[in-house]
Amino acid sequence: MKKWIATGILGISIGLSGCSGCNYWVERSIKANMKRDYHIQMYSGGKLVGEWYLKNDIIHSEQQSDGWNFKDANGKLVRISGDIIIYEE
Repeated sequence: MKKWIATGILGISIGLSGCSGCNYWVERSIKANMKRDYHIQMYSGGKLVGEWYLKNDIIHSEQQSDGWNFKDANGKLVRISGDIIIYEE
């Protein structure tokens, strides 16, 4: 009987530890698709060379890249990479 209880406790422990990782990815996916306000700064050589303020918008990470993309205030697609700072406001 003790063997069954120990096996059950072990199974529950493993199952719950897996859920925390799953919750992270679910939360990240939901958050990635929520519209928010952002302030984006792009630097080159330590100098500010680009700046955008997005209101109620979504930014996307470029797949297999260090870049980001979003639509500017005129609705044009902007792709940036390099020294980028993104502030969620």
